Amino acid sequence: MKVIIFAFLFSIFISIFAQQNDYCKTCYKIINDLKEEFNQGFDGVTVNQLINALDQECKDALGGSNEMICISTAKKNAAKLLKVLRKKGSNNNQACVALGFCKNIF
Repeated sequence: MKVIIFAFLFSIFISIFAQQNDYCKTCYKIINDLKEEFNQGFDGVTVNQLINALDQECKDALGGSNEMICISTAKKNAAKLLKVLRKKGSNNNQACVALGFCKNIF
């Protein structure tokens, strides 16, 4: 019985990890697109401008319920993301952690 419970919990963990990994990969693409759109400069970008850009990126990158999750998460964390993007030397992982799509791996 313990083996069955362990196998069940392990499969749930793998499923959650795979979904997290997919969101994280998608986020890296979104951040790269944002950097290109704003020419690597975020000092003059407002939170609302970033939210609008993120909204479009979520629509372009995802569909269905994942799109809605992306948009909701992006709106909730846009101010944190903007702080990271304005910071010199920040990377995509830091941006995606701030956005809420990746776990901090460092």
